Amino acid sequence: MSARGLEVTRAGLKAKTEDYLHHTRLSSATIDAAARRALADVNQATSTAN
Repeated sequence: MSARGLEVTRAGLKAKTEDYLHHTRLSSATIDAAARRALADVNQATSTAN
């Protein structure tokens, strides 16, 4: 995935996002919901870009 000259792998983005969310002390349910929304957004963005 590339945006504004930045290269980010899907796995790297996932790891950094999970780390951030776990350190914000959010509930597991909130983290899971945010992860599902983010994945849907990424999938939509990558499918429309192709």
